Amino acid sequence: GNFGFGSRYFLDEAHAIGANLFYDTRHLCGRNLEQLGVGIELLSSKWDVILNGYVPFKENILLDRTLFDLQDGYI
Repeated sequence: GNFGFGSRYFLDEAHAIGANLFYDTRHLCGRNLEQLGVGIELLSSKWDVILNGYVPFKENILLDRTLFDLQDGYI
């Protein structure tokens, strides 16, 4: 489950700024995983800039790691 809130403020007809804060929890493999998500955004009629960050707390576990080799220098 998750819980969060966000807000946007319109600067003019073509631009807006916003922010959000979320708490996420998940019961997986007998563990309770929790994280805090934070985001900010700058929106316009022609482009968007959106930054999101996630901070896990309580237990940190690596469930799986997959490497995709697409060749030609792309990984």
